[in-house]
Amino acid sequence: MKLGAWKLTHSALAVVPFFLACSAQSTPSEGAPPPGPSSTGTTPAPEASDTGSEPEVAAPMASEGGGGAPPVSPAPAPTTEGPPANEPAAGGAGGQSVLPLTDDDADGVETPDDCNDQDPLAQPGALERCNMADDDCDGETDEDCFMLPEVDRGQYGGHEYAAYRGTKLAHAEAERGCRLLGMELARIDDAQENTWLADFAFNQGTRSDDCETPCTWHCEGAVLCDQAQIWIGGNDKAEEGTWTWRIGGDNFFTGLGKAGITTAGMFTSWGQAGGGPDELQPNNEANNETLDTWEDCLVLRTNGKWFDLGCQNRRAWFACEQR
Repeated sequence: MKLGAWKLTHSALAVVPFFLACSAQSTPSEGAPPPGPSSTGTTPAPEASDTGSEPEVAAPMASEGGGGAPPVSPAPAPTTEGPPANEPAAGGAGGQSVLPLTDDDADGVETPDDCNDQDPLAQPGALERCNMADDDCDGETDEDCFMLPEVDRGQYGGHEYAAYRGTKLAHAEAERGCRLLGMELARIDDAQENTWLADFAFNQGTRSDDCETPCTWHCEGAVLCDQAQIWIGGNDKAEEGTWTWRIGGDNFFTGLGKAGITTAGMFTSWGQAGGGPDELQPNNEANNETLDTWEDCLVLRTNGKWFDLGCQNRRAWFACEQR
């Protein structure tokens, strides 16, 4: 063989392995997976282009095997649990807690209106006592307060009574005094009770400092004066000429003087009016002393007779009753 022929043959043989190696890289073998993402779940970065710019980086993809970043789920929409817009939240309006209503002192007024649920005499509109407490629930203490009166106490017919013989008072002040005692101005239902109350209210003890001219109290050694009088619980303030009892609210007399009519089954003891022996109470006489043109409140005098008197007159003590 010539040397030139050998060189050509050797060169040709050298090309065959190179061709086979290139074919092996470009042709997938049988059963091999096609080109794609690696088992690590990442895509090979592309080669840089001839322009020298940075290669594009593909977003990572999650593989089925759990590799790589997990998919991001959208956040759930916020929800609020509660009652419909037209219903109050539990516990009261605006979600505020509501305290149960109570009436521990059984005065008919529940909390929170009753500012002292342990005292039946403390409630809105009550009498303000001089006791360093807010009795009328107005946020003030002892304003225009009323001292608890000193009284004599007695019993008749199963009822409790109290008689006050201090400073003379107007009708409204007498009512306040009785209510401070848990009572009302007395009611009289028959002649026996009328006699007992007059005796109880006027004939117990003597007080020389209560003597006046003309006599309105039995002074020591003096004879009782018919002008001594106590407020009791009858009045015709609601309707002129219609007299009713504060206790029970019953009508007991209608009209004026002798022309008036005592309600069937009721008792009255009207006294004589000033016009003469045939003139009887009530006469609704105008009172120039207080400019009170109506005599709408009832007093009992020491002789057991009833008289109508201007309610603003501070000319009487009072008798209370609790039934």
